[in-house]
Amino acid sequence: MKRVAALLAPAAALLLAACAGAPTAPTPGGPGTVTPRPGGAEEPTAPDTAPFAALATRFTARAVRQEAAGDPRQALDSWKVVAALRPAAAEPRRRVADLSARLRADADRHFRDGNARLQEGSVDAARREFLLSLAADPDHAGSLGALKDTLEQDATTYTVAAGDTFEGIAGKQYGDPAKSSIVARANNLDPAGKPVPGTVLTVPGLAPPAAKPAGKRAPGAVAETPEAPDSGYDTEPSALGTEGPAAAEPPAATPVEPAKTPDAGEPQLAKAQELFKAKKFEDAGGAADKLADNPAVGARARELSGNAWFAAGDAALKEERFADAIAAYRKAEPARKDAPAALAAVERRKKVKAEESYNAGVRYFINQQLDEAILSWEQTLALNPEHPKAPKDIAKARGLQQKLKELR
Repeated sequence: MKRVAALLAPAAALLLAACAGAPTAPTPGGPGTVTPRPGGAEEPTAPDTAPFAALATRFTARAVRQEAAGDPRQALDSWKVVAALRPAAAEPRRRVADLSARLRADADRHFRDGNARLQEGSVDAARREFLLSLAADPDHAGSLGALKDTLEQDATTYTVAAGDTFEGIAGKQYGDPAKSSIVARANNLDPAGKPVPGTVLTVPGLAPPAAKPAGKRAPGAVAETPEAPDSGYDTEPSALGTEGPAAAEPPAATPVEPAKTPDAGEPQLAKAQELFKAKKFEDAGGAADKLADNPAVGARARELSGNAWFAAGDAALKEERFADAIAAYRKAEPARKDAPAALAAVERRKKVKAEESYNAGVRYFINQQLDEAILSWEQTLALNPEHPKAPKDIAKARGLQQKLKELR
């Protein structure tokens, strides 16, 4: 018992000296002691988790990096592994609950937006929203059903071969094995299972057709020369000879098309403005970006894009989604001249948050909660990789864990 206390007491004292002013929480027996069990025995490490401590540490670091990179879906999977390896630790369970709730909310929001786009007749925009919903929650029943309906015309078939998995099929069809659940759910199969060889699967198309249907033009596009004359007359000389309206009518078709194309961006710009008013800033920015080169509405679209992405950055920063805030502010440039200042504000806020996480780690360490201390300091490094103290303290805490394990 005295040997254990002797190990922890100097390290705790060093941390306190390094972090003067950090609040501490008293524990029975004081800092630097090991809480005894009845009968005087030291509390042992749970035998079922101790062998996996190194694995849990690796997955913790991975989860922290994934969150900092703005990848909540992957971070959730990593935190679930940590929670299973460290069932007594509260932080992994909290992160699993928080990320699960956030992803469900994101999936539901994109599903609602997808239905709204369908009501407007924008099938491609609806498809994009349903895919974003599935990126947040691959099992979202509403989005899976909607995709099957809206993508039926683009679906292809795939005959399962021996050794095929849903991940492999998704990799072949989409170039992304992570979309395996879309293939499975589209065929009412379990994504965790394996497809039976010889089964013919329906594979939804996840991108708009590359070529536009004949007779339709993208907004702002100039009609190709063969389509320009549509006066209703046969323009072949052999049919009309030298008489008839053919000689005078074709030139009239040339000025008509250019007169229409500059106005083609107005409805799309109006929709982008409506999205901005509805505070759907990312959607508004994306819609405006598509009109940036339009000769008629390009200037207004670029201005709207800058404002929308800047507002999206403000919203993300308020929720402390730092990676999303940085990405949005960067998209706001150069239309918003204050974007660099906003980016600097994000970095300042990240450092403040990193210091808060560091001080939390100190409190955990003093209270002999080494796992939680290491987790807090890893979060510190994710927010501020140049933090001067966190790396040394992580190494110190892990060293103490190893020594305690040897003593026990």
